[in-house]
Amino acid sequence: MSITSKTKREAESPGKLPIARATSKSGAKRGKGRPLRPRDAVGRDRLIQATIDLFHKRSPGKLTLGDIAKFARVDPKLLRYYFGDKNGLFTAAVTQMLDKMQAAVEAQLDNEGPAAERIRKRVHSLLQTLYANPHLHPLIVEQIVHGDREAGRQALKFMAARGYAVTRKIIDDGLKRGELREVNPRFLHVAMVGLCEYFVTAKPLVRELFGGQPMSAAMTEAYADFVADLLFRGLQAPERRLD
Repeated sequence: MSITSKTKREAESPGKLPIARATSKSGAKRGKGRPLRPRDAVGRDRLIQATIDLFHKRSPGKLTLGDIAKFARVDPKLLRYYFGDKNGLFTAAVTQMLDKMQAAVEAQLDNEGPAAERIRKRVHSLLQTLYANPHLHPLIVEQIVHGDREAGRQALKFMAARGYAVTRKIIDDGLKRGELREVNPRFLHVAMVGLCEYFVTAKPLVRELFGGQPMSAAMTEAYADFVADLLFRGLQAPERRLD
């Protein structure tokens, strides 16, 4: 048999795949854990979204890569390929959640309304997000604030700058209109986030204070109104106060 005939038979044999099938279209060898063909691939964004969805069902602290892979219906190797380990995946998920939260806040506050209304929207937006994602703030603290990854450090800088800019604009505009008194906007930003975050993370305490009543959307809305009124009255310019 000639070499040419043998090569032809091997290429036509259904039981063997050509070596080129194990590489990408560009000819580069695929990385470990990476899907073979784009049409079969589960993309990075889809894996992040699956992780976020799972956060709503189970405590992040108890999740393993295996749990997330099972939920997303992928091989755990795919998660390691994209994110390295669980902390890498969690950092990516929290960063995306923060980005969406900040975008929603900015969209609501992109107006020239009265300071009282803008403070109310800011507080309600923060509390609604934290109520819908009770594990978000602990994840931010663990993965972003105290994380040791470069992605986490960059996310922290972005989160701080972006959130502070929103609070600063409310104060600056309120000062120009004579609605608000001058305060340190950085302290205000920390106070605003803290007032909102603690209410959600201290659910057992809140439940005890309210006679065993479980936290609800209605209770969260009522608390948001209280905080917004508290902040506005404390920030209001003296000459604008009616009582």
